Amino acid sequence: MSVSHHPSEEALTSFVAGALSADETRLVVRHLLKGCPECQHITSRLWPPTAPPEDEFELEIDVDRLRSRESGIGADRARAEALFEELEAHPQNRRMMLIINSRRFHNWFLAELILARVVDLGFQEPSRALDWAKLAVALAERLPEYPYSPALVSDMRARSWGAYANALRINSELNEAGQSFERAEEALECGSGDPLEEARLLGWKAAYLKSRRQLEASTRLYDRAIRLLRSAGDEHLMGRMMADKGTTLSTAGDFEGAIQATEDALRYIDADLDPRAALAAKHNLSLYHHRHGDVDQAMDLLQDILPLYARQNEPMVLLRLRWLEGRLAQTQREFRRAEEAFLEVKRGFVERRIPYEAAAVSFDLATILVEERRFEELAELASEILTVFRTLGIPRETIAAMELFQHAVKAQRVSVSWVAELATYVERSQARPGLPFRPSL
Repeated sequence: MSVSHHPSEEALTSFVAGALSADETRLVVRHLLKGCPECQHITSRLWPPTAPPEDEFELEIDVDRLRSRESGIGADRARAEALFEELEAHPQNRRMMLIINSRRFHNWFLAELILARVVDLGFQEPSRALDWAKLAVALAERLPEYPYSPALVSDMRARSWGAYANALRINSELNEAGQSFERAEEALECGSGDPLEEARLLGWKAAYLKSRRQLEASTRLYDRAIRLLRSAGDEHLMGRMMADKGTTLSTAGDFEGAIQATEDALRYIDADLDPRAALAAKHNLSLYHHRHGDVDQAMDLLQDILPLYARQNEPMVLLRLRWLEGRLAQTQREFRRAEEAFLEVKRGFVERRIPYEAAAVSFDLATILVEERRFEELAELASEILTVFRTLGIPRETIAAMELFQHAVKAQRVSVSWVAELATYVERSQARPGLPFRPSL
């Protein structure tokens, strides 16, 4: 029985009678927690109207407690949206105070709404995603074990710590992310054993390992998650994991593998259910073809998915579209069009305080300025990157590399290959803060 499918009426009957195994009971409870009206209607008919006298037989389950539990869960579900709207109306510090101090906010379904907000903001405003992820952790740590269960509360704690760790990763706070993954894994050990919870956490951890440049370990975790999801029958989430695995393969320089993984992913991702995931996979497929040297195929794919970008209309999604457009224009040596795109994207990343992405697109822009020997503008660009890095507390070794680049620009002794080396170094230094920069030229 999978949590993504309805239990049979026979299974629900056995659940009410207390005749299911522990694993089967866990799956039924998780399904009922999701608020399935059809299954709740069935169970409401199955509960006995009254308990028999104690001298007739001893009940194996406490019917009144089960009814109370189901009633409590239903009440929490009904209150969750109003509580979420109340939180939205307050600044972050007030939200945290409410979650810490007010029991009415200790609600499972409110936690799920907060986690959904974390996912949405991760694509748009990463710093705000981190704020909401902190709320999710604070709430999960305060969830009562009744009317839920200790195992399901542990699942929610694991999911919240995992989402928090992932938000830290997106915000380039990798050391703290690693510590948060440890907390998530500890909670998962005490959880229900749900393969979907394990697979979700594996996916987040794999993305973290990719950011750490531990690419083989990242790929292995994605493969484990994919196997779990295949056995659980969740094809859509499996497709998303395949697409994410493609990003790790691309980072490793295996563009053929990335293309294959992403094409496989698109056979499983449900575009109606999750248009954002489908668009991201198609965007990445175009990017992989471009980096593999097949510019015509990349252009064709980009033209096919342009209408999808318009429907998404999300700032981060549109920034990545402009970045890809700039790279394709640069490959075709349409430098003016590429430069306009890179400048727009750089401003967007700086405004959202995403320093490493801002640096990456700045290096794309720098290659144009080097090729056209526009050293005065290149010096201004190097100074801008250095200022951003200093403001955001980037490690001193990376600052030193940028200062070296700035001196090379002033001496007009910088080349396209020099810029490429620096870009690779800055990307790697995100995972290894103490990594020194040793240019070959």
